[in-house]
Formats: sequence, structure tokens, C-alpha cells
Amino acid sequence: MVTDTEGTEISGASVWIEQDTVTATTFTDTRGFYAIIGVPTGIWSVSATKEGYDTVCYDGINVIAGNKTVQNFVLTKK
Repeated sequence: MVTDTEGTEISGASVWIEQDTVTATTFTDTRGFYAIIGVPTGIWSVSATKEGYDTVCYDGINVIAGNKTVQNFVLTKK
């Protein structure tokens, strides 16, 4: 889920994962939820942003293929 500092869901935020040369991107829905399906096992960087907000990045996110990994974001307005 992606929210702002007041807890309001942010729709249309860009969320992406990166590992070496592999990148996958998606966007949040109207409730601030996102999903990236089929991510291989590994250590990933996960980032989120939207125009008018600072980008937030979390490094070292351990993903195990077939399991659900949750990473929420709180974006701060610029």
C-alpha cells in the first residue's frame, strides 16, 4: 500500500523493483494497493513515487518466489 504522511491512499503511484539489470514496474490502484506478480527469489530494491512526492526506496528486500512479500510506502509531499 502507498499512502501519504496523513494516511491517505495514493492512487496512480509508480512502484518498481530492481535487481541488477531486472526491473518490473506497476501502479497503485484507487485504494493505494499494488502487486507485482512472479518476482523471482532474491534480494531486491523496491521504490515508489508519484509526481509531487519524494521517491522512497527500500533496499535489501528478501523475496521468496511463490510467497507474498509486503512492502508499504509513506510518501512525503515535495
